[in-house]
Amino acid sequence: VASAYRVVEASLELTGTRRQRRELALRPNVYITSQFKKGRAEVSERQLDKEQLIQLRSAKEKEVDNYVRNAAIEAIAEQMNISVKDMMKMRWVITIKRYPDLSEKVKARLCILGFQDPDLESEVEDSATPTPNRRTRHAFLSSCANRGFRIYKADVTSAFLQGDPLEQDKYCIPVRELADALGIPPGMPARIREGVYGLLKGAKLWVNHVMN
Repeated sequence: VASAYRVVEASLELTGTRRQRRELALRPNVYITSQFKKGRAEVSERQLDKEQLIQLRSAKEKEVDNYVRNAAIEAIAEQMNISVKDMMKMRWVITIKRYPDLSEKVKARLCILGFQDPDLESEVEDSATPTPNRRTRHAFLSSCANRGFRIYKADVTSAFLQGDPLEQDKYCIPVRELADALGIPPGMPARIREGVYGLLKGAKLWVNHVMN
């Protein structure tokens, strides 16, 4: 009698943060599924070897250049009095992308801690984006296969940094690398001009830009 169950064995290198290791211990099925979906896992800079640190330095420089080139964050006058509760922090998200040929590439993304946004609650209802779920994607792919359509996929570099500009003033404390590029002292606040990664409305601002 054929069994209704299937067994899959997978090998995952556990090099994540303390929070990720805790999630693996408490909810292993959720952790493993999320890692398969992402194809990469966030790592700590302390876990990288010498060659990976060189890649990381290059990835950070590229990301900072994207922020500066798209004027996503701008310096403000020193005399502006910005309340601490109105300033969001930034952080680096470091991942290692693994390719089918077994090669690896260290990637770095600069993100705003969006949960610190003082306008977060008021923007929830106005931040929805037309993102398809799995069933919708499958229906789309099936329909294309039925009609013999050819599907193309594209990737936009630093997409969120090229969306519509923010309509309201938001402020952050840039990481050291970005502060140096902006020519401001570490810890000095700066104005957020675009829907950078981490902001609740980031995706919607990008979709609005594409649709218009």
